[in-house]
Amino acid sequence: MSANKEVEYGQAINYIHHMYETRHKAFHFMLIVNAALLAIKFNSKTQTGMIGSLPLSVFGFLVTTSLLLFAVRNARATAKYEGEAMRIEKELGFSLITSAHHSAIGGMNSGVYLTGVYIICALFWLCSSIYPLLLMLI
Repeated sequence: MSANKEVEYGQAINYIHHMYETRHKAFHFMLIVNAALLAIKFNSKTQTGMIGSLPLSVFGFLVTTSLLLFAVRNARATAKYEGEAMRIEKELGFSLITSAHHSAIGGMNSGVYLTGVYIICALFWLCSSIYPLLLMLI
C-alpha cells in the first residue's frame, strides 16, 4: 500500500512541476507578445494615430485576457494537485509541498504576482482601446 502511495505521490509531484513550467512558459509568452505589440504600437514608422492603433490595442487586450484566463485555470488545477499531494504527504510523513508553501516569498504563491502582471497588462490594453473611442465621442 505504501509503495502505491509513493508512486501516486511521485506522479503528483511531477504533474505539479509540469503545471508550474506551463504557467511560467505562458507568462513568458505573454511578455513577448506584449513587448512586440508595444514595439509596433509606439514605433514611429508604424504609428497611424490613436484610431489606427485601436485594432492593435484590442488584439493586445484579447490575447492578454485569454492568457490571464489560462493562468487562472492553471493556478486552480495546480492548487488542486498540491492539495492532493499534501494529503498523500501526511499519510507518508513527507513535507515537500507543505514546506514549499511556508517558504514562499512573503508567503505569496508565484501565481499571485504573475496574475497581477497579467491584470496590469490587460488593463493597459483595455485603456489603450477605450481612450481613442472616448476621444471620438467627445
